[in-house]
Formats: sequence, C-alpha cells, structure tokens
Amino acid sequence: MSKTEFSQSMHRYVGQNKFTLLKLVALVAFLLLLQFNQLVFLADWFKMSSLYLHNQSYLSSVQAVANTDILNFTELLAVTEIASSSTVGVSFFASFNVDIGNVLQSFASLLEQGIGVQLASLAALEILALLNDLSYWVSPLLFKLVLLTSILYYVAKLLLRSQSISSTLYHVGKVAVAMFLLAHIALPYSIHLSSLISQELTQEKRQNLSNLLQNTHNELVSHKQHKSFTAHAEDSLHYLKSMTRKHITHKVSTVSKHVFTSIALNVFDLLIMPILLLALLYKGCMRIIPVNEIYRDAKSAL
Repeated sequence: MSKTEFSQSMHRYVGQNKFTLLKLVALVAFLLLLQFNQLVFLADWFKMSSLYLHNQSYLSSVQAVANTDILNFTELLAVTEIASSSTVGVSFFASFNVDIGNVLQSFASLLEQGIGVQLASLAALEILALLNDLSYWVSPLLFKLVLLTSILYYVAKLLLRSQSISSTLYHVGKVAVAMFLLAHIALPYSIHLSSLISQELTQEKRQNLSNLLQNTHNELVSHKQHKSFTAHAEDSLHYLKSMTRKHITHKVSTVSKHVFTSIALNVFDLLIMPILLLALLYKGCMRIIPVNEIYRDAKSAL
C-alpha cells in the first residue's frame, strides 16, 4: 500500500469513527483528571461526605433512643421477674393481691416484647448504617469502573471487530452503571429522605414514647444505692406493693402503647420508607439516565 493510499485509508477510517475517537479521548482525559485529583469539585460530589455524615447522625440518634429504651425495659423486667425468685417472691406474693400479680405477669410479657422490638430496630439500623458505609465507599470505585468499561468498549470497537467482546463489555457496562446509580444516588438519598420524613412525622412520637417509658422506669425502679441486687429489687417491690390496681393497670397500658406504637414506627421508618424511596429513586435514575442510551453504539453493534 502506497503512502497516499494509506493516508486516504486513515482519513476514511477517522471520518467513519470520528465520534467514537472523540468519546474515547474525552473518557481517557476525564479518567486521568479524576485519578490525579484535578477535578476536586467533582471528587467532592462523588464522596458526598455531608450526605453520608447526615445519614450516620440520623441513624446514631435513633440507635441512642433504642438503646435507652432497652435499658429501661430490662431494668423494669428485672423488677417484675425478681418477684418470682425464692428470696423475694414468696414474701412479695404472700402479701400481694393475686389479681394484681396476674397483671404484673402481663407487664413482664410486654416488657419482653418491648426488648424484642428494640433489638429488631437496632438490627435494622445497623443494616442501614452498613449500607450507608458501603455506598459511600463503593460509589467512586463503581464510577471508575463505568469509565474503564466504556474506554475498553471504544478501544475494542476501534481496534477489534469481535462482537463477543463488545457484547461482554456492553453487559458489564450496563451492570456497572446500574450499580453506580443504586450506590451513589438511590441508596444514600433513600436513607436521607427517610430521615427527613421521620423528623417531620415520627420523631416527636418516638421521643414522647421514650419519655413515657423513662417516667415509668423512674417511678418503679429504685434509685437507692445498694450493694446487693436483691436489696435493690426489694426496694422497688415495696413500692410496687403500695400501688393501686388502677395505677398498675395504667403502667401496663403505657408500656403496651410503647410496644405496639414502636412496632408501627419502626416498620414505617426503617422498612417501608427506605425500601419505597429506594425503589422510586432507582427507577427514576434509570429513566433519567437510560443505560441503553449510554451504550447505544454497543447495542447497535451486537
């Protein structure tokens, strides 16, 4: 092939693949600038530190309330269950109305359920915190994977004519884009929006419930310093024996309200809202940034 023919051939090749070459050069330049911290504003957006910290702060505040409630439930349960022990329970039930004793057994059962509800909420909060950490750590890597996959595709399109390679890169690119949108936008913003909705709708209710439980705890659990746990429990039980049936029933009602309302709030805050918002945000992202459009050249090549 003569020099003139080669030049004409290259000219035709460049003309036919002009847009592919431009995309490839732009992607390589962008990746290099990002890798060497020349796009600080964009790197900050990818890190999204403020959103991450806000989510962690929200999850930590809800965890703190749940931990406080577990402590109060546990100490209240200890006071009621110590009544059945051999050293304290005999004298307690000997001088106490059997009817009220049955109410206290229901009280103990509710306290156990309350501990279970709060433990479940702590588990859900820990999962959300781990997902928040994961999205914060993995989204920059996923974006670089999207860029690398795109670069490799255009290189394969220019230098290789293998449809199998194009097909593989096309599917890898689709998965990478989908995972990036999920990790960088859908997941962290679903937690963030859930926290905002929670602050408006359920935070006050949750705090009021916790305060009511704290008041019940302060009233029924002795705060005197004792060397013996038995002495501490006896002190609390002496106060219990002085209470009327109506007062005890009211306390049972308060704890019952705490347990069932906590179930509703936790399901709403930690299950329904995050999953619903995650699905809506992810679906919206996939519509706004359709993956097939990003790799439309690849799709047409298959």
